[in-house]
Amino acid sequence: MPPIEINSAHPDSSSASRSEILSNFAFKSGNETENCPAPHSAEELKIVVQLAKDISKFSSMDTKEQKNVLGTLEAYECHMQLAQLLQWRIDTAQPNSESQFADYLKLLSTLYLGLERFDDFLEVSKKCVMNVDISFNQFKLYVAEDILGAENYNEQNQLYRTVLDCFSHSADKVHCLERLSLIYEKKLFLESEVEPVFRKILDLDPYNIKALRFYKLWYTQGMRWKDAAEQLEKIIVASNNPHEKQRSGHELAQIYLYNLNKPQQAKDILLEHCPHSALDTRQTLVDALERLNAWDDLLSCLKDAEKGIENTQELAALKLKQGLVRIKAGRSQDAIADLKECIVHHPQQLLAYEALVTALVNLDKVDELERSLEELQKVVYIDSNKIALSGLIARLNEIRSMESKAVH
Repeated sequence: MPPIEINSAHPDSSSASRSEILSNFAFKSGNETENCPAPHSAEELKIVVQLAKDISKFSSMDTKEQKNVLGTLEAYECHMQLAQLLQWRIDTAQPNSESQFADYLKLLSTLYLGLERFDDFLEVSKKCVMNVDISFNQFKLYVAEDILGAENYNEQNQLYRTVLDCFSHSADKVHCLERLSLIYEKKLFLESEVEPVFRKILDLDPYNIKALRFYKLWYTQGMRWKDAAEQLEKIIVASNNPHEKQRSGHELAQIYLYNLNKPQQAKDILLEHCPHSALDTRQTLVDALERLNAWDDLLSCLKDAEKGIENTQELAALKLKQGLVRIKAGRSQDAIADLKECIVHHPQQLLAYEALVTALVNLDKVDELERSLEELQKVVYIDSNKIALSGLIARLNEIRSMESKAVH
């Protein structure tokens, strides 16, 4: 801001013409001259004359008197003079004082709203951040939103980019970048600008939760599973929210199991981070244990899942799963009891009949197999399956007949 240049002559209103008084109340900045609006009455003329006198001795006034002068200049929309006097107060004030910050805010408001000089507004904003120890949240509230407007995202974007490096604390720089990322992503829809901002955030704060969440999603969408897993591991370390730790642990286990084919790591993660989670992580753990052929652990997990279940359909599904696991583990005899219990709870469960047939075949229980096939026939509705089952029953009868003839 250029220094103030004030004409020294202050004629008395009784002897000077109106034009003379106004010309003596001209403030000059470079090649520009701005006069206050012309008075419309003798009373206003007196005020203008008094203002010219007051400004000439502004530096010797006490704080209250100076504020009165500034208030009058603002009321008469003498924005240039007001800006210059505010700059003088800022330059001569005690550094980093409350009054200096208040003058900065008034100066910024005058530059933006009164003089409409956005470039000067940006430059003074930089000086404000460098000279006054204010947090980003204070700057956002009092400057970006109160002066520019809460929804003026285009100019807020320019302002934040201008002052970013002026903040002395890394935390304030991070908050500024977080705000920029939100504006780019949610308000201006400049998707290409979002990732570089989050990259800067991680340079300042490697465990920033918002940036880690962004990159986790970014890598997941790009099917970069190792990178996505790395972000989730950092989120688990950085987050103070137990629910977020559990969610991230479950998601990490799913990536290890389904995308990286590492069931042991998936199991370990679930047991460490989701042992008592309200999330439904059981299916992921069941799948991990099944891939590991950890039959005893798997059956124990399925048995625990029965506790508190009253819905017969859910209970039938668990019994079916236990029966199938026992067949895989070579325990067909034990599987039969689970599968029969499944059928009790859900008589139309086709898969239970099919599994039961498999178990009976493994055990070579022909008589019981025949009955199970007949029961299975009752719940099969597709013609092709009915024909196949009828053929299987007929073949079984032939075998029995041949065995009977061989005995005799």
